Amino acid sequence: MLKEMIETMTTYGSLELPDYLKIAGIKMTSRRKADMVKALYDYLSNKENIINIWKCTIPKEKELISEFIRAGGTLEYREIKEIVSKYEINQEKMLFGYSGYGNGIQKYFYSESRANLLFIKGKMPIEIYNILKEMVEPIEVKFLAENLGVDKYLCDEDDSALISIREDFEKELTSIIKLVNSTKLKVTQASQMPNKTAMIKINEALIHKDIFFDQDISEVRIIDNTTRIYGISKLLLESKILQSENGNLILGKMAEEFLTMNTVEKCKEILNAYIFAKDIDELKRIKELKVKAEYYGNYANCRNLILNYLEKVPINKWINIEQLLRYIKKLDRNFLRKEVGTIYTYSDYERYYYPDQNYWEEEAGRFIEVVLMEYLTAIGMVDVLIKQDYTDYDIEYFKVTYFKLTSLGAYILGINKDYKIEEIEDETGIIIQPNYEIMVPGGLMKDVHCINLDKFAEKLSEDTVSIYKISFKSMVMALDNDISIEEVIEYLKDASKNKIPENVLMSLNEWNERSKKIKIRKVTIVETDDKYLLEELKSYKEIKKDIAKELPYAFEINSKNANKVKRNIEKKNHFCILE
Repeated sequence: MLKEMIETMTTYGSLELPDYLKIAGIKMTSRRKADMVKALYDYLSNKENIINIWKCTIPKEKELISEFIRAGGTLEYREIKEIVSKYEINQEKMLFGYSGYGNGIQKYFYSESRANLLFIKGKMPIEIYNILKEMVEPIEVKFLAENLGVDKYLCDEDDSALISIREDFEKELTSIIKLVNSTKLKVTQASQMPNKTAMIKINEALIHKDIFFDQDISEVRIIDNTTRIYGISKLLLESKILQSENGNLILGKMAEEFLTMNTVEKCKEILNAYIFAKDIDELKRIKELKVKAEYYGNYANCRNLILNYLEKVPINKWINIEQLLRYIKKLDRNFLRKEVGTIYTYSDYERYYYPDQNYWEEEAGRFIEVVLMEYLTAIGMVDVLIKQDYTDYDIEYFKVTYFKLTSLGAYILGINKDYKIEEIEDETGIIIQPNYEIMVPGGLMKDVHCINLDKFAEKLSEDTVSIYKISFKSMVMALDNDISIEEVIEYLKDASKNKIPENVLMSLNEWNERSKKIKIRKVTIVETDDKYLLEELKSYKEIKKDIAKELPYAFEINSKNANKVKRNIEKKNHFCILE
């Protein structure tokens, strides 16, 4: 590549072959281009010459080139200007007048500087880049904590809020699981995410409510316009703790297993699901931009990179987000572009997607903020301070200003050995009493027992020991949840620490027999007002073979009133199954 780039140079004009040979100190007797190309190539392909050039660069050039190398071969114009502004410049010796260098760093070199030899027409050959990469001193990642008084900060900073969930994430997720288990929560057809009504109920279940500065949650139209609820919902769905089915949220295959885990295991389970999630796209959660990527890459690499930087953060100390963004930008600038390619931004005015329209902070930087704000806070790994901000077009969004790695988060990342995991007592089983009450003591299986009992028993109290009661009414609830009374009996036998009391078991068996006697179902009937004609029709072989079942004990009702009739039957202390 080096030789091909040199061959594009000419024998005339500014900073072409003759000037490069002069700067390099190469005396030429021949004016043939081929000879000049060979001489310059021989010089620049010598590693020792490149090292000597590097040693001769002045501080301004060395800093520009170092940042250029660390950034993977690209710098934003404002970064270049920030570096150049530190130094006094002899304007007459600059390359401002030369074309072909765009906003690259070479235009800020002096015209006779040997640093020019490291670039060909404003671009650095890969051979030279690889040599200099070894020469550039690595940056030590060292975060400086700030002594931040949160209460004072929130008082002084308008439209700011704290998101600090920590170990409460466990209680919040358990509450949502129980809510889904006991309530029909609808999802939208397009996103398969909770609809507005479900969103409000989920927020009610949260210990730490979602953040809304200028409006109430009742005014929020879709879940996309939430912060905490959106992130939590995505995590529960990706973890298979919840799933959507037939327009409803239901418990997923991992729900019961999740409830038996301790705090650390729960955090690790969801974090792992999040890292490898295919249906979570932080880029599209940058609310102030309408963007699309060239292709969908492996976001797991991006998420893991951010976690790697968090491992270097002091525990339980407030860190300005700018520190994290600055280190990642300097050392891993292209972490997002490697996975998604070119990022296109939609122009509302021109109704078209244009590439490369934003600064790094507005795309990759905001991606990092979304990871912290919507997902890592949801599992208690970080605290964040956020601030309401607006674009030039008055679009509202939340920006992270400070973050803190929690003790739990540090333990999950393997850098906090002092974190104490709360021990959970072994399972003891439920206790069924002769008065039909069921006691559920604390233990590994408590929450699992509770979500099962919620389907067929009346909850009397919920505390360290939860108390339920079974009755005729609760058995009606079981049948409504498509749970047969036979299944209830089997569950109680398996889960009970003691034998089911005789009187309770007798009632259950009686209810089981009675539950099969009355059904309301949709059928297609052949009807006549002449019973002899009916018998005649039934006797015909051609008709008889299509008779599914004769109905000696039945009466017709309006199908619209099926539920009403069912409830009225149940009020008379009879079970009724609606098929």
